[in-house]
Amino acid sequence: MPDLDFAFFNLINKDKQGLFYQKGILDRLTPIFFSPRVKNLIELPELHCQGCNIVLPLGQANIQVLEPSKQHRLFQRSYEVARDFQLQAMAVDRRLKDLLLEPEEGLSLIFGDNFIKALAYAIIKKSLSNRDINKLILVGDISGLSEFVEAVSNLNVPVSIQNPYPSRFEIMTYRLMYEKGNAVSNSQINPRKWEKGNLVIIFDSQYNNLSIGIPDVMLLKLTNESQGLASALELELSSKEVNPLLCNLAPIMETCLLAQEGFSIRDREQNMLIKEDRLSFRCLEQLGNKAGIWHLFLDKVA
Repeated sequence: MPDLDFAFFNLINKDKQGLFYQKGILDRLTPIFFSPRVKNLIELPELHCQGCNIVLPLGQANIQVLEPSKQHRLFQRSYEVARDFQLQAMAVDRRLKDLLLEPEEGLSLIFGDNFIKALAYAIIKKSLSNRDINKLILVGDISGLSEFVEAVSNLNVPVSIQNPYPSRFEIMTYRLMYEKGNAVSNSQINPRKWEKGNLVIIFDSQYNNLSIGIPDVMLLKLTNESQGLASALELELSSKEVNPLLCNLAPIMETCLLAQEGFSIRDREQNMLIKEDRLSFRCLEQLGNKAGIWHLFLDKVA
């Protein structure tokens, strides 16, 4: 059995169609015909990591029609494959977050939220050093947004949080403005008011097709569908039949960076190897610096 650094769990890219895949039949046949399996190995020489691609041979819509108990059984089988390789964490396609996967004891599921924030933070710092950036505009939501906003607002650049539901962020904005003294604002999404010198980062997939006709507005999309961020890494995923989108790349990269440091992710209170604050996006950004991987992405702001 090969010595692996990570496992990546995902579905096939296209839903299977036909009578055979209707709910009643699929519920009965899934445990027999559609178990997760190791499709191939993924090599990431830039990170000196090797992992396995665990594929469940159904599409996302196919999974959603299954009874929850059948979903749970399939996911548990994928966890067993990862545990067979003695892995403590498994990277998971970000588009599966809403399925509420429940890992077994001793295995963590990584969806790449911290990697996306770490990448955004590295790009923001690089942009501030070589471009005339007068405002940072964050569009949409991502897990742990408050911590991220506070960190980037400490880089001495005004931050505008733009979201279709700005009331959700009023308390966070108030705390940062009046308790921390940071220049943070909160509003509805309004591209018409974006100006020259703004750096706009989009986290939300529903705005992935948003385009800007304003010169000198720097636009960075870090949504599930984003592609073309790191060609060398994406080419490797494509060669192993993994869709080279950020929804796949981000969890794989985060899992690899943590694995390289030998971080234990489960049993945090009992295991003194790692503390909670070392699992933040700032920790991951530092691990990316140590691994020397940010240059693979930073040519976007050169």
